[in-house]
Parts: sequence; C-alpha cells; structure tokens
Amino acid sequence: MSIMGMMTGCSGNREGMSAGQIKQALPTGVVYEIFVGSFADSDGDGIGDLKGIEGKLDYLVSLGVSDIWLTPIHPSPSYHHYDVTNYGAIDPAFGTMEDLSSLTGAMHARGMKLYLDLVINHTSSEHPWVKEHPDWYAEKNFFGEHMPELDLDNGEVRTEIEKIVRRYLELGIDGFRLDASLHYYEANHERNIAFLSWLNGTVKAINPEAYIVAEVWADFSYVKDYYASGIDSFFDFGLSDATGDIASAVKTEKGALLAQRMADHVNAIGAVGADGVDAVFLSNHDQGRSGGYFIRDEHRRLAAAVLLLAPGKPFVYYGEEIGMRGSGRDENKRMAMQWGEGDECLSPADCDYTSQVTDTVLSMEADETSLLHTYRALLAERAKYPWLGEGGLRAEAVDVGDSAVFCLHVTGEGAGEEVYILHNFSGKEVKLTIPQTEKTVTLKGYASAVADG
Repeated sequence: MSIMGMMTGCSGNREGMSAGQIKQALPTGVVYEIFVGSFADSDGDGIGDLKGIEGKLDYLVSLGVSDIWLTPIHPSPSYHHYDVTNYGAIDPAFGTMEDLSSLTGAMHARGMKLYLDLVINHTSSEHPWVKEHPDWYAEKNFFGEHMPELDLDNGEVRTEIEKIVRRYLELGIDGFRLDASLHYYEANHERNIAFLSWLNGTVKAINPEAYIVAEVWADFSYVKDYYASGIDSFFDFGLSDATGDIASAVKTEKGALLAQRMADHVNAIGAVGADGVDAVFLSNHDQGRSGGYFIRDEHRRLAAAVLLLAPGKPFVYYGEEIGMRGSGRDENKRMAMQWGEGDECLSPADCDYTSQVTDTVLSMEADETSLLHTYRALLAERAKYPWLGEGGLRAEAVDVGDSAVFCLHVTGEGAGEEVYILHNFSGKEVKLTIPQTEKTVTLKGYASAVADG
C-alpha cells in the first residue's frame, strides 16, 4: 500500500541529459493540454510555437505527463485558431510542417504521444471553401457568421475530412481531440453518434491505435450513449469547473458521494462501450482555471490527487501544476505560461486579468514542498497503474463509515489489476478499515492513498 499524504518532498528526476540520452515519459497516459500561442516561444516574437514546445519536452517528461494535446495550429484569423482557413498548413506564427514533424519525432523518441485539435464542425468564413464550395456548408450557424458550419452529410466534405486525418496520421500524429461534437447536428444525439461512428471508423482504418477524445458539452446522461460510436473518450464536464463534482466534493468534504459518482460513470461507460475511457479534468481553455476556484493550497493538492489517480484518462491544463489562475473573458483563461526565465510568451492581447499568481516553474522547482512537486509525485504514483487509463474498467464505491472519505475499488481486465483509491476530504486524521481486504489505513488530513487489492 502506498500512502501519499500531501505529496511533499518527491521531486522526480530532473538531471540533465548526457549526449544521446533521452528522458523517457512515465507510462501514465496523462494528457497535457497546451494552448499553443501561450506556452513557449522559441524565436522571441512573444508567440508560443512548435519549436518552443519541443524545447520543453524534458520538463513535461520530468513532470510525468506522457501525452500532449495541442489546441488548433492551422492558419486562422483569430488568436484562438478555432476558425481554420487551411487544414493542410501550419500557422506561420507557430512554425512549419517540418517543425510539427520534428516535434512528433522528438516526442516519439521519448515515448510520448501527440494529439491535434480537429475542428470540423465549422471553418473560418475566410476559408476558400466558402466561395469555392458554398454547397459544402449547412444552413445552421451556431457559432456565428465568422464560423460557418459544414454540412457533414455532404460526401465531398467527408472526403476532405478523410484527407485531413490521413495527412496527419501519416505524419505520425497519434490521434485527435474533436471540437464541438455536440453541434455536428445541433444536439441531435442520434445523428451526432452516427457521424462520430463514421469518423472513428475512418481514423482507425488508417491507424487502429489512434486515440480520439471528443468534446460533447452535455449532461452525462446523454454523453454516456456517445460511447456506442466507438470514440475512445468523451470529456467528463460534470467533474470540471468551479461548480463541478470535484470542486463540490472538495468544498463540502463529501468524498464518499464523489466516489459513488465516479463508480457510476465508469460502469455506465463500460456498459455502452466496452473499451471506452472517461476523460477527466479540472479545467480547460474554455473554463475558469482551477487555481482560481480552489483557494486553499490543500484543496488544490487534494483536487490534483483526485484527478491524477482517477480511473480514466486525466487531462492537465498547462500551468495547472503551478496553480495558474484566470477567469472572466476567454483570453484570461489562456494567459502565458509562467516559466520564470525571462522569455515568456505574451498573453492574448485582450486579456484583462490582474490576479495571476507570481509563482513560476523556476520558483517551484526550488521548493520541494511546492504544488509542482505534488504533481510530480502524483504522476509517479499514477505510473505504477497504467491500466487505470485503459478500457474495460469496473468500479465500486466502498463504504468505510466516513462521508468525508473517498474509497473507490477499481478493477481492470488483466491479472492483478485491482486497487483501492482513497482520499480524505477532511482536515482531520482518519483511521479506517477497507472491509473487503481488512486492511487498516490511517490518512492524515487531505491525504490520499492507493492500496493494492
């Protein structure tokens, strides 16, 4: 049994590399979301780019993440790039196709995987298709006139989508995050699922190992049915944000309720799509940052433990590991990563957030008790149980007689794939016995533990 407490004092290996030596990513399956223009700048123009990301791979390996999701990298008239003008190119501000190939190769050499944001619900109104193929567009227009929506029933549109995914899969990209999937047919779930089934089959025919996670921003009672499409994961929005189930459990000290909720979701996914994996997260580029709504340091650490030890595929938003904040307008949620090295990116031009933390990667590296080191220790613990991110899981909430204690029994499909995950959501020390195993566990306040079955 591993008792983790507040996860202090575990720094991970950050020694420099000798010639030809490459650090290997931990087998966590944890995904790190990067808003590209705000992460790392390699050429001094203040805009994050692909070479900048490549230069930070050793940091990400030392953190313990093994996968990266990049927000859109294609040419676009907007700072957020969710309105594409050319799916076959890279925005020059971010680099070139050669830079993308270099990043992919560098990640694969480290045992990491790279996922691209695939925005196919709509294009930019400046995309050449608007004039050349007006029949490729639908009459619906949920996102406004500047982002006209494609007619996904059009055979020529589907042919173009197949060309797009083939191009990047053959380049070595390991999968895709699907933007705005709820709006493919404007919340017509049956038609959305049918299209996702087609898209999943198209991608997997090219690379059966490709991973796909989709954004269906709806109640889980609807989302669970989407796993019938064969898509690997859907974001679990009910867990995230300031009013989500993780934040609620942390603030009300009701860990047992959260354990039951997680068990219900894991089992519901398994009942619909046997290989489906819940995509769990605290915040993303569309939400207020978790560092802002978890005010107390011990709450940030507890939330990180709940996320990173959860059954499913955890997603970490860049800067979450140093407690970055940002809320209000979207630009505030996408501010420059704080490296503390004097060459940070510029935050988006219309950002008006004034309460950003002063902690940086550099300052937290020097502090063995920092949140950054907590993330490292948690991810090192996660690496002991890589099967937690695979399909075929079953989960059971275990009653240990204390409503503040989260106790989740998770089993996988392989031999020996069985653990009890425990979190103490109160500030008081608790002593408990796991009924099925008769193991006795003592948890300090806000402490976590993993016990083998």
